[in-house]
Parts: sequence; C-alpha cells; structure tokens
Amino acid sequence: METSEKRRSIKEFPKLLTQEIVAKYFNKCIGFLSDGDLTVSWNNPEKELARPRLGTPPFMSVYLLQTLGGKAVHSPIDDLESFIWVFFWAILSTLQLHGAKLTKAEGQYWSCLRSRDLATLINKQGFLNILRLQKIEMLNRQKVEQMKPTRKKQKVDPEEIQEPGPSSCGFEPFVKPLFEWLQLAFSGEAYEKRFELRSAPTEEYKKIVLVWIAEYLSKGINHLDELPETWQYMSQ
Repeated sequence: METSEKRRSIKEFPKLLTQEIVAKYFNKCIGFLSDGDLTVSWNNPEKELARPRLGTPPFMSVYLLQTLGGKAVHSPIDDLESFIWVFFWAILSTLQLHGAKLTKAEGQYWSCLRSRDLATLINKQGFLNILRLQKIEMLNRQKVEQMKPTRKKQKVDPEEIQEPGPSSCGFEPFVKPLFEWLQLAFSGEAYEKRFELRSAPTEEYKKIVLVWIAEYLSKGINHLDELPETWQYMSQ
C-alpha cells in the first residue's frame, strides 16, 4: 500500500470526540501483552512492585520522575506521555545514526534524554517551551517565504518575526506534532492533579482517559499530510 493510501485510511478515523465515538472505537482492546511479571493494579500504590517499577527513566512522564520513590500512582496519562518521549528519542537517535547535524536545541533534547541524572530528566518538561519557539520560527519563516513576491509592498511587523533558532531539516517535520502532543500531555497531568483523579479513579475518569487517547490520535492524524513522503536526514 502506498504511503498516501495509508494516510487516507488512517484519516478515516473520526475527529469528533463524542462519547458515542469513544464507545464505538474503544469498546475493546486488541494488542500484545508483555512483561507480565511486572503487572500491577495501576490504581493501587500499596502493591509492593508498583512504586519501583514504573518504566525506563528517559521515557517516564515528568510526574513519575518527580514522585520517584514516593507513592506515585501510574496512570494511562503517564503512558501517553511516555509515547511522546519514545518518539522524541527515536527521531533524534535516527538523525544521529545518519550523521545529521543537530541544532543547539536538538542537541539539548538528545543530551537530556540520554542522561541518567534524575534532575536532568525532570528538566525535559522545558522541552515544550523550546518546541514552541521552534514552531514560531518555522511558521514565521514560512510566512516570509509566502510574502517574498510582494515583499516590497507589505510591511512585516518585527514583533511577529522572532529568532529563537531554527530546527534542522530532519527534525523540523516533527516540531508541530511533538509540541501539540506535549502540550496535551502536560494539560492532562495538570487536570489529574487539579481534580485528584489518580488517588481515586472512577468510571468517569476512565471515560476521560479514553477521550484523551482519542485526542492524541486526532492530533497525530491532523499532521499526517505535513510529514514528508521521504525523510531528509541530512541538512541541506
């Protein structure tokens, strides 16, 4: 199947996140189970194995890193955030493997995700602000490119054009989805904290988690057409 055909089939997934759609698409789970020896009830922090075995540190959610060693409750929202860190690591690892030159910001991402220092790993929450700047720079550059034919006739507001530092051509296609996914992850964590959902998960909370999963999928689908058919690892 061609890449464009795969994208069309994926984009058939509905974007309206209603309870009816959640019930239709998330009423059963099909997948593989692994690491059964580490399985614990996610809402029972008193289990002996629940606290020390929460994941691989570079890929763990910021919340779990901050509460490591305490009575942390591992929730599905943490798993969604972990997906982002794995994706982040895979992109940077591939770029490094192919000898691509990373920008200063991307080098900071890579150093952080490879660190064994807990404080350094917790600082990855700052990735969101750096991604925001990279996204602004990318959109500003696109705006300037679009204005080039009539540039003499139009004035560009200097406050709209910022210089936070560009992304490498290999990393740039992923800036917007990574930014939006991280934004969603941190908002989910804040929502859980505000309403103390981790300590007393309910059926309503389970429905909220399903909607959050659908939102993750929706954001990914929205950016499918923006991803290149072939990935340019090397800088031009």
